[in-house]
Amino acid sequence: MRLTRVAGDVSGQTLNGGIQVELTGRTWEGGQLDARTTNGGVTIAMPDNYSAHVRTETMNGVIDSDFPVSVTLQGRIRPQNLDFSVGSGGPLIHVSTKNGGVKLRKI
Repeated sequence: MRLTRVAGDVSGQTLNGGIQVELTGRTWEGGQLDARTTNGGVTIAMPDNYSAHVRTETMNGVIDSDFPVSVTLQGRIRPQNLDFSVGSGGPLIHVSTKNGGVKLRKI
Protein backbone atom coordinates (compact mmCIF):
# COMPACT_ATOMS: atom_id res chain seq x y z
CA MET A 1 0.00 0.00 0.00
CA ARG A 2 1.32 3.44 -0.87
CA LEU A 3 -0.08 6.63 0.66
CA THR A 4 1.22 9.87 -0.83
CA ARG A 5 0.25 13.45 0.08
CA VAL A 6 -2.84 12.49 2.02
CA ALA A 7 -4.57 14.44 4.80
CA GLY A 8 -7.60 14.23 7.09
CA ASP A 9 -8.50 11.16 9.14
CA VAL A 10 -6.82 8.36 7.21
CA SER A 11 -6.65 4.70 8.11
CA GLY A 12 -5.50 1.77 6.03
CA GLN A 13 -4.73 -1.87 6.63
CA THR A 14 -3.21 -4.72 4.67
CA LEU A 15 -2.60 -8.34 5.60
CA ASN A 16 0.32 -9.20 3.31
CA GLY A 17 2.49 -6.41 2.01
CA GLY A 18 4.36 -3.36 3.09
CA ILE A 19 3.16 0.19 3.58
CA GLN A 20 4.89 3.29 2.24
CA VAL A 21 3.75 6.70 3.45
CA GLU A 22 5.11 9.97 2.02
CA LEU A 23 4.17 13.10 3.96
CA THR A 24 4.58 16.66 2.72
CA GLY A 25 4.27 20.09 4.23
CA ARG A 26 5.10 20.95 7.84
CA THR A 27 2.51 18.89 9.77
CA TRP A 28 -0.41 16.49 9.34
CA GLU A 29 -3.54 18.32 8.20
CA GLY A 30 -6.35 16.46 9.96
CA GLY A 31 -7.04 14.19 12.90
CA GLN A 32 -4.59 11.32 12.42
CA LEU A 33 -3.00 8.76 10.14
CA ASP A 34 -3.30 5.09 11.14
CA ALA A 35 -1.66 2.51 8.84
CA ARG A 36 -1.27 -1.17 9.74
CA THR A 37 0.06 -4.34 8.16
CA THR A 38 0.53 -7.87 9.41
CA ASN A 39 3.25 -9.18 7.09
CA GLY A 40 5.43 -6.42 5.70
CA GLY A 41 7.53 -3.43 6.59
CA VAL A 42 6.38 0.15 7.05
CA THR A 43 8.25 3.23 5.80
CA ILE A 44 7.25 6.80 6.59
CA ALA A 45 9.08 9.54 4.68
CA MET A 46 8.63 13.12 5.85
CA PRO A 47 10.41 16.45 5.50
CA ASP A 48 13.18 17.30 7.95
CA ASN A 49 11.07 20.14 9.42
CA TYR A 50 7.90 18.06 9.87
CA SER A 51 5.98 18.20 13.18
CA ALA A 52 3.88 15.27 14.42
CA HIS A 53 3.34 12.83 17.25
CA VAL A 54 4.65 9.46 16.03
CA ARG A 55 3.70 6.06 17.41
CA THR A 56 5.30 2.97 15.87
CA GLU A 57 4.92 -0.72 16.71
CA THR A 58 6.43 -3.96 15.47
CA MET A 59 6.44 -7.41 17.03
CA ASN A 60 9.12 -9.08 14.90
CA GLY A 61 11.23 -6.30 13.47
CA VAL A 62 13.30 -3.26 14.30
CA ILE A 63 12.57 0.46 14.23
CA ASP A 64 15.05 2.64 12.33
CA SER A 65 14.69 6.44 12.48
CA ASP A 66 16.48 9.31 10.73
CA PHE A 67 14.81 11.60 13.30
CA PRO A 68 16.14 12.05 16.85
CA VAL A 69 14.06 10.10 19.33
CA SER A 70 13.76 11.54 22.81
CA VAL A 71 11.73 9.49 25.25
CA THR A 72 11.47 9.09 29.00
CA LEU A 73 11.81 5.44 29.95
CA GLN A 74 10.09 3.94 32.93
CA GLY A 75 8.95 0.42 33.75
CA ARG A 76 9.10 -2.44 31.26
CA ILE A 77 10.86 -1.53 28.03
CA ARG A 78 9.91 -3.03 24.70
CA PRO A 79 12.21 -1.68 21.98
CA GLN A 80 9.70 -2.58 19.27
CA ASN A 81 7.41 0.29 20.32
CA LEU A 82 8.20 3.98 20.11
CA ASP A 83 5.97 6.90 21.04
CA PHE A 84 7.60 10.32 20.50
CA SER A 85 7.28 13.72 18.87
CA VAL A 86 9.15 15.09 15.88
CA GLY A 87 9.51 18.84 15.54
CA SER A 88 6.99 20.55 17.80
CA GLY A 89 4.63 17.54 17.89
CA GLY A 90 1.13 17.57 16.51
CA PRO A 91 -1.48 15.13 15.20
CA LEU A 92 -0.89 11.39 15.57
CA ILE A 93 0.95 9.42 12.90
CA HIS A 94 0.51 5.75 13.91
CA VAL A 95 2.00 2.83 11.98
CA SER A 96 2.28 -0.79 13.01
CA THR A 97 3.34 -4.17 11.70
CA LYS A 98 3.55 -7.60 13.24
CA ASN A 99 6.19 -9.11 10.95
CA GLY A 100 8.41 -6.39 9.55
CA GLY A 101 10.43 -3.35 10.41
CA VAL A 102 9.51 0.31 10.67
CA LYS A 103 11.60 3.02 9.00
CA LEU A 104 11.24 6.77 9.55
CA ARG A 105 13.05 8.63 6.77
CA LYS A 106 13.81 12.30 6.10
CA ILE A 107 13.12 13.59 2.61
